[in-house]
Amino acid sequence: MKKGKRIKRWGSLALAFATVAGGITVSSPQSANAAGDFAGELTSVDSAKADGNIVNISFNGGEVQGRVTFLENGIFRYNVDPTGEFEQYAKPNSSSHVARIQQQPDDSEEYTKPEAEVNDKGDTIEITNGTVTIVFDKDTALMSVKNGENVVLEETSALEIGDGSTVQTLAAADNEYFYGGGTQNGRFSHKGDTIRIANTNSWVDGGVSSPNPFYWSTDGYGVMRNTFKQGSYDFGSTEANTVKTTHNEQEFDAYYFIDPTPAGILNDYFKVTGNPALLPEYAFYLGHLNCYNRDLWNPSSTGSGWTLEDGNKYTETGGDPAYKLPIDETGKVPTDLGTPESLNGTSPLSDSDTLYKYSARAVIDGHVENDFPLGWFLPNDGYGCGYGQNGYYVNYPLSQTNVGWDTAIEASKLNVENLAEFTAYANSYGIDTGLWTQSGLDFSGSENDSMGYHGLQTLRDFNSEVNIGGITSLKTDVAWVGSGYSFGLNGVKTAYDTIAEAGTRPNVVSLDGWAGTQRYAGIWTGDQSGGEWEYIRFHIPTYIGQSLSGNPNIGSDMDGIYGGSNLMATRDFQWKSFTPLMLDMDGWGSIPKKPYGHGEDYDNIIRNYLKLKAQMMPYIYTIAEEATDGKPMIRAMFLEFPDDSSAAYTEASQYQYMWGENLLVAPVYEDVQADENGNDVRNGIYLPDEDQIWIDYWSGQQYRGGQILNNYDAPVWKLPLFVKSGAIIPMYEENNNPGAVTETNEKGLDKTKRIIEFWPDGETDFDLYEDDGRSIDVSKGSEVSYGGSVTTHITSSVDEEAGTATLTIEPSKGEYTGYDSDRLTTFVVNVSAKPTGLTATNGDTPLELTEAESLEDFNANEDGNVYFFDESPNLNKYSQGEGTFASTEITTTPKLYVKFARTDVNEDAQTLVVGGFDNSQVLDKNELNESLPAPALTDLTEDDMTPTSINVQWTEPEVEGIKGYDISVDGEINTILPNSDGTVPTSYLHENLDYNSSHTYMVRVRTAEGYSKWSEAKTFTSLEDPWRNVPDVTATWSGELYNNQGPERACDHELQTGDSGFHSDGNAIGEELIYDLGQLYSLDKLEYYPRTDEGNGTVRKMDISVSRDGVHWQSVNAEDNTMSLTTDSDDNKVATVDLTAASGTWRYVKMIPRESVGGFFSAREIIVYKTDGTNGTELGDMPGTSAGIDDNDFQTINTYKGIDTSSSSWGQITDVNLNGVFDIYDYSFTLTKLDGGTTKTGKAAGNILMLTNKDTVEAGEEFTIDLYGVDLENVNAFGAVVDLGDKYDVVSIEGSAYTAGMTDLSVASKYLTVSFGNRGDKALINGSHTLATITLKAKEAGDTLKLAEAMLIGPDNSLVICTNEAGEIPEVPPATTTTKYVQSDFNISMTNEAHPTDDGTNVTTFIQQNSYDGLFNGVTDSSDRSFEFIWDMGQGVPDDVKLPVTIHFAFNGGAKPLSEVNVYDSYAKSNGFVTKYEAVVIFEDGTKYETGEVDVEKTDGAVMTVDVAGNNPDGKNVKQVDFTVLESSTGEQAMTLTEAEFIYEQSNTVDIIEFTDAPSEMFIGDIVEISAAVSPEDAPYRYYDITSSDPDKVEVIRIADGDNFKFYLKAKEATEEDKPVTLTAKAGAKDAEGNAVTAEIEITVNEGVNTEGLQALVDEYNNVSKDIYTQDSYDNFKEAYDKAVELLRNPAELTKNDVENAEKALSDAIDGLTFREIDEDTLINTSADSGVTVIDKSSDCVDASPDNGLAEKVLDYDEDTYWHSTWTDPSLMGMPQYLTFDLGDTYELSDITFLPRVGSSNGDIFEVEVFVGETQDSMTSVGTFKFDHSEKELLDRDEWKQITFAPVEGRYVKFNVVHAGGGTNGAAQNDQYATMSEIRFYGTTPAAPVDITALQEAVEAYGSVTNDGYTDTTWAAYVNALATAQNMLAALQNDPTAYTQEEVNAAADALEAAVNNLAKPEDPDPGIPENPDPDKPGTGTGDGSGSGSGSGTGSGSGSGNGAVSTGDSTNIYVILMMLILSGGAIVFTRRKKNS
Repeated sequence: MKKGKRIKRWGSLALAFATVAGGITVSSPQSANAAGDFAGELTSVDSAKADGNIVNISFNGGEVQGRVTFLENGIFRYNVDPTGEFEQYAKPNSSSHVARIQQQPDDSEEYTKPEAEVNDKGDTIEITNGTVTIVFDKDTALMSVKNGENVVLEETSALEIGDGSTVQTLAAADNEYFYGGGTQNGRFSHKGDTIRIANTNSWVDGGVSSPNPFYWSTDGYGVMRNTFKQGSYDFGSTEANTVKTTHNEQEFDAYYFIDPTPAGILNDYFKVTGNPALLPEYAFYLGHLNCYNRDLWNPSSTGSGWTLEDGNKYTETGGDPAYKLPIDETGKVPTDLGTPESLNGTSPLSDSDTLYKYSARAVIDGHVENDFPLGWFLPNDGYGCGYGQNGYYVNYPLSQTNVGWDTAIEASKLNVENLAEFTAYANSYGIDTGLWTQSGLDFSGSENDSMGYHGLQTLRDFNSEVNIGGITSLKTDVAWVGSGYSFGLNGVKTAYDTIAEAGTRPNVVSLDGWAGTQRYAGIWTGDQSGGEWEYIRFHIPTYIGQSLSGNPNIGSDMDGIYGGSNLMATRDFQWKSFTPLMLDMDGWGSIPKKPYGHGEDYDNIIRNYLKLKAQMMPYIYTIAEEATDGKPMIRAMFLEFPDDSSAAYTEASQYQYMWGENLLVAPVYEDVQADENGNDVRNGIYLPDEDQIWIDYWSGQQYRGGQILNNYDAPVWKLPLFVKSGAIIPMYEENNNPGAVTETNEKGLDKTKRIIEFWPDGETDFDLYEDDGRSIDVSKGSEVSYGGSVTTHITSSVDEEAGTATLTIEPSKGEYTGYDSDRLTTFVVNVSAKPTGLTATNGDTPLELTEAESLEDFNANEDGNVYFFDESPNLNKYSQGEGTFASTEITTTPKLYVKFARTDVNEDAQTLVVGGFDNSQVLDKNELNESLPAPALTDLTEDDMTPTSINVQWTEPEVEGIKGYDISVDGEINTILPNSDGTVPTSYLHENLDYNSSHTYMVRVRTAEGYSKWSEAKTFTSLEDPWRNVPDVTATWSGELYNNQGPERACDHELQTGDSGFHSDGNAIGEELIYDLGQLYSLDKLEYYPRTDEGNGTVRKMDISVSRDGVHWQSVNAEDNTMSLTTDSDDNKVATVDLTAASGTWRYVKMIPRESVGGFFSAREIIVYKTDGTNGTELGDMPGTSAGIDDNDFQTINTYKGIDTSSSSWGQITDVNLNGVFDIYDYSFTLTKLDGGTTKTGKAAGNILMLTNKDTVEAGEEFTIDLYGVDLENVNAFGAVVDLGDKYDVVSIEGSAYTAGMTDLSVASKYLTVSFGNRGDKALINGSHTLATITLKAKEAGDTLKLAEAMLIGPDNSLVICTNEAGEIPEVPPATTTTKYVQSDFNISMTNEAHPTDDGTNVTTFIQQNSYDGLFNGVTDSSDRSFEFIWDMGQGVPDDVKLPVTIHFAFNGGAKPLSEVNVYDSYAKSNGFVTKYEAVVIFEDGTKYETGEVDVEKTDGAVMTVDVAGNNPDGKNVKQVDFTVLESSTGEQAMTLTEAEFIYEQSNTVDIIEFTDAPSEMFIGDIVEISAAVSPEDAPYRYYDITSSDPDKVEVIRIADGDNFKFYLKAKEATEEDKPVTLTAKAGAKDAEGNAVTAEIEITVNEGVNTEGLQALVDEYNNVSKDIYTQDSYDNFKEAYDKAVELLRNPAELTKNDVENAEKALSDAIDGLTFREIDEDTLINTSADSGVTVIDKSSDCVDASPDNGLAEKVLDYDEDTYWHSTWTDPSLMGMPQYLTFDLGDTYELSDITFLPRVGSSNGDIFEVEVFVGETQDSMTSVGTFKFDHSEKELLDRDEWKQITFAPVEGRYVKFNVVHAGGGTNGAAQNDQYATMSEIRFYGTTPAAPVDITALQEAVEAYGSVTNDGYTDTTWAAYVNALATAQNMLAALQNDPTAYTQEEVNAAADALEAAVNNLAKPEDPDPGIPENPDPDKPGTGTGDGSGSGSGSGTGSGSGSGNGAVSTGDSTNIYVILMMLILSGGAIVFTRRKKNS
């Protein structure tokens, strides 16, 4: 635990520490799963001991423990846990997350748990289990693992367990490859890369959306880190041949899977984490998703909009979660406004007869009518959508309405019934239904959904949705699975369990997955934009990579959710028909995402592919079942061809995959040479295995394996799809869904009709799997059952000698509910010629086959025993209409169709013997033909190369019949196929190369007779990295954006197509785009790439400047800012700006557009280049020094301090502020980083007064200039640059007490540079103090030097320029002036016919910019288009956005004067130019002035004026102005305005002026700020001046401060008695009568020194309790405090320096006060159920999930949950926020600690007041505590914050937050809400009241003894004993715990003993009684002055108030007896509680 953290002094400490300032931080006291103290590397192994299958290992001399647990041979867990706890499961991110990564615990009977054997080999320890041996090196703790004798993994660095991260470092071989990591977008093979195991919430290339902490190696091992914490895996990107895996945790916990095969590793992974779910069969059909329950629809009046199922265009109003249907007083949507969408075509909200066409049912009808397969349907995919329309009009949370739960529940039931009706309809067509999660799945969770705009219809009750609504699918979005990790895993588990427990197999589709997600859900890749090749390209390796990561069920949106194009949609449907999950996320893009609506040709192509997928479902479902414990469905090439080329393992094959074992899919993913119709070629198709024949599925063309095809013809309809020769593909007949065939579901699935297609070759087989496709049983926990199943073994055998192919379907095995084994079977055999004979048998029964006349006749035959030979099959089977594609024949090689009669396939094998079988083709000879001349490679130029490609070319040899070329590319043979016209290319484009990489090529020609020799080899090198001189950039834009297209798109190293780059709104002129390059660079040039069409935002003129600090700028193109566009070699338009004129190095580049198209700013890319061959340096690292900031840089500063541009050494330094002088600001960037750097934060603030003590001097006379800091904050350095000229010599520069810790770098040369700064981590200066004094000597008589400016610099190098210019007070305006109202003066609304009322949201409905800001931006130029109707984005403008529209300007705060209104029109030729308007002015008495309809002259920027004054003769104030736009130049759906001005006459008089905070007396040398206030506060001119009656005694210093002024008084001489100085404040404006307005005060100036500040500190800290601080810090404080007190006793002798030094010393000592350590044994709430509870709160909330936001979360011992005060209810927001706790009992409370919220700083607690009391009503404050923070968040926020105070007794604690930060929302949100994760209380149980009965009885019995001649000694002993007893009783009456029971008993015994020992002179010595218990501790005695000892058998003498202090070694009784006998005094002082 960290202790002794210093306190930051913020405010005042008061009596007994009523206020405690603090930044105290401690580690988590006894926090759940807290890591141990160990952090570092494992350095040695001490021992290893086996206990069955568990081996416990001791590392580092016993400092840390590890454990190896063997689960199976080849599966073990390795856990190094510094706490030694070895938790079974990874700690979830919330205690409520019950889903686990592992399917079962390590001790489960699911594992065999083989025993381990440990062997000490001397230098190593070997742990063996089966074939696996783990070896630990004793001296290094390095681990290696062997499988047999093969080392499969080996650590190269010791396992590192750091503070918050663990790292394992392994060796990697040259030929070793790595896979896994989850959904790593655009990647599957990770060698040489680093991948993030973290959800980046980026769903495009390079992003990670479903990470998985599991990777595996081709060397035969896999690793899964058992954690929910983020990580990163470096597979050699940083260090070659090294794997470094890191996770953000403080223990190492991993499962290892040792197996030589990928499938074996995946199976081992499944053994631990669970098998992937087998999805229901319908899930592999297309799924349709959209929102059908939110928006309003109308027929389109413009021809734009959405095409619905009837083929017509319609416009949608809404599409936004904030949209609400316009419901009238009848509860209906007015018919003339539109028709609401719905699920079932009915709605309680509308009586429209067009409801059905806008319904989800209509979309089902569309699929049926257009004959498209569809498996599942989600009708609510859109925020605010829901699935019912009951309670639509009720807003929630319900707590903010008068709607009760009964109403809500009833509405929810009706909504579920609506869902059930839709499900029934969908089911009748064989379609399953599901839902999307926009919120929590339970009722209360969804009720608290912060997005709840739409009333009760979005309430969720998932159990009812499943069990009543009938849904079986769920797509979980971010709202339900959060950012993933344990939250996401728990979410999908909850969804899965709910559906599965209903007995239906779940189809859960999710993003944000993790290890274990595969048990419950498939993966969806997120929301992306389609319409571009990039969308297809990056998804291919993404799918492969996810499949290699243990979850085979992956899918994505068809052509993305956004954007889209018909061509891309078609290509996307093609390849995804050979993937698991297909989701068409409709309604969000620019085109439909359904399979139809793309145009007839595209629709026909898509239909054919979806039909093919539906027919192939037996094959697909079989590989899906196989993927549950074996290879995935989508297989990287090496999974099927592990021994083939390395291309199978690398990016060389990342754009193709095996779909199961038999189909090779190579999607078209780029435009190679596409024509206008999308017909293209595909390059780089890798066909593995030179012994394998591959068959083009579409043409039947056969290809040899072992080659890479290029120039493969891929017309728009064609997906490159290859069948492995020998393949067996089981199929169904045509179907559209897996539902049974019914009257409504005519194209359902008849499983009794099966098709098996063969491509016979050699001996092959296939095992077909079948079940009912939807059953599940999870009653046995992790043992999931999918019901019964049927397997069928199918074989194909070719006897080449006999010329036969024997095809056998063996008897099926198994059954399931609904299974019918009576089946009609069709064999489809691919052949090259008609067979000579056919033999068919069902079991032992021969079949007599007859030949059908046609394929149609064959298909119509239902009896079987028929065959048909099709010479030229046409695979275009499902097209409709007569379009181009419908008439295209897809002719393939011959097929033989044989239909067997029905039989019981469980009883009978079915065999077909094909006689005269042949499926061969005459392939070109594959041998060297010496007669063929070789081509010759041509030499290349740079024009043939790019950084990533080389266009290799060769000459065509003189050969007849060229069939193609082979080109050897680095030894890999690529085949160049002929073009479709028969010509053969003589070039090869080698792409995707590393920058500046060399490649060797040879080429040979091919003919039918073989191939030629290779040409002579040539090596070419790609060009250098085009980005090598482009530093990484962080871009910021000061303006607004268009379509969220942010500035990061201008620096993402991508030249986007179209308008998808950076794009601002239309007000870009004058705004700033700033690039931060991160370091200083020598700059070369800037390139600006405009959007490709040079449209809106293309910049014509732009100012460009550079800076080193982002504050001081130097222009680089001031003379000519024209952006002249040229065309580069790649046909890109680009403007280049030379930056070399900016000599030196620079970090920032600023671009300000001055002229652009449309006033926007857009860019594909803006690239800033550094000078080639140079590197960046950190600001502060001086030129010419070694890299990094160190003492060398400080020496440079010392050497060259103060030089200027005239110095020959100017190039040795960095002039940051560009002032031509090397000064303190330049030094600061170095100083703050020296000696480990500063830890201080905050921006500098305040001012420096530069005060000269004389105005004039004689030659030789000295004078001083004081630099006096005023209201300083966070000052880390300060200084000034003074041009001395030839008039002055510098005598000295002296700092003050407040600069004692600073480094003085001041120097005088040509310039005097005053320079004081903190080196490293030193205290900042705050307050008002003298900083330094400059003493100068005049060389000639004249005026003294006046400093122009000084600098204040913060620890973050923030800069404040301080000037002492008096400035000119603005000229007093006339008594009245003409001025304008601003936007905040109005409540503005908009209405039209469709929206007659406005709840404040209409502006977002009507206006593109979503606000009224554009009407008040001060721009009247007609080019400003900042207030206009929403734009047509390709879907038309909604019909309700139309003219006339009225803008209502109602004055806030009542009626106001108004003279004139001017509304400015736009360009006369622009859209929406207003041509007619009218206005109504409403006066305060309700009367009106109406302009009537006014026509507008069509000129640019026409002004529409409303003359109010001319039509208001009585001068009435105005309540409201209604301005109505009636017509525009471009129709009723366009309107553009530029500005609105509301002009009035303003009075400029004032009433009074008064001084504020003015002193009545000062001391010589004092400087104080003074001010005055002019009334009224809203007076437009409130300037004033202050003058002194005697400036020689009290000088008034006026300093300009922005638009205002500050005034200071300097006391220069003492005033005479009764002659004070008069100060006069005079207002600039006069009163209403024209009189001057003044005020006066008098000030006396005293001799001596002002000690008020020091006295205030002494008074404030006069009662600091030493009990709560460390001894050293308290002693330091006490010493400084006592010295200050001593000084103040003699004020007359003090100097100003004495006072400043004492004040500084005391302030430093206060800052140094450090809380004592907390006694952890006093922790009260030791667990979540310790009895401490929250009993009251200001507010809380259900935040991101049901786990967070509630008050009780601070006590749950889960650091990842938290309390958050409300952020949704404005009435409860703001400070204070509090929690009141009941500790469960009364304690002496002394300490509280709390942990800031983990992961978010919004609501960080800055200041809290703590109240404690015995009851809630009696709580009193124990102090106010502050914590170190920046402007918006805590510092060191990962540490516990400590609150310590003097012990106080109480049971109830109120934790009252009075100041909190805004966190990521910024300082503007400070004090809005509060949050923390955990809180702990510390205290002791107070002593119980003592029993005083015995003492009372003793006093009563012995209190009246009289002296009967007793000896003086024994009588004195009695008197003392009696007095002690009586005093003790009196004290106990006031405080029952004042003494302990032991002390009370001892006093009673002592009194009795004293009486018993009374003796007369003749009595014998009573002696000393024995100690009744000599082993008990004794006591010490007082010495009469209050001191005493308790270290043993103490003794003492004396009288008075001595104290007996309980010690540790002597019994109190013995001491009392000794005192009695010796006559000593017995005095008990009242005990301080728990002292």
